[in-house]
Amino acid sequence: RSFNNVTLAHIFEKIENHAMLIVININECFIDIVPSYLVKLISAMFIDLSQNLMTKLDDIDWTFPYLLRLNLSDNLISLIGNQTFVHVLSLEEIDVSSNQLVSLDENVFKHLKSLQSLSIQNNKLRTLDIQDALPLSVIIMKVDFYHMCCRLQGYVSCVTEVIDISTCRNLIQSLTLRVAWHL
Repeated sequence: RSFNNVTLAHIFEKIENHAMLIVININECFIDIVPSYLVKLISAMFIDLSQNLMTKLDDIDWTFPYLLRLNLSDNLISLIGNQTFVHVLSLEEIDVSSNQLVSLDENVFKHLKSLQSLSIQNNKLRTLDIQDALPLSVIIMKVDFYHMCCRLQGYVSCVTEVIDISTCRNLIQSLTLRVAWHL
């Protein structure tokens, strides 16, 4: 049977008991916005929207009381709104790596008291001023540049690529890097 001209929304409309779906994998589907039919899938625990064409996550009503993992990697996301994850309190892991993020507002993750892992590497982030905004539950953070880890030293386990000067001690001892780190 041919699936020409069949949309994901049409498929979800035809699935009975779609509210009972636990794992939602909509990766590599060329979607550019978060599909509106996702809000009906309140029992979802794992949502993978990676490798799509989404550019922003703003004004989205994410009401998933059981969602544990959200993969938004490999999109074109440049904006995550402050209220995006307000109703996803059970979220333990977010992956927004390999997007176009230039900055993250300090309130984006603040209320996620169950968040344990945050992956933000391979973006355009150069500074990260969310240390005070990360919930205490965060134990692993994946970033690109070691200076981001230094700001979080002793706070979370920060994972980044290691190079010769990639220690907080060496970073601070180097006058050029010390000045850059304080900027």
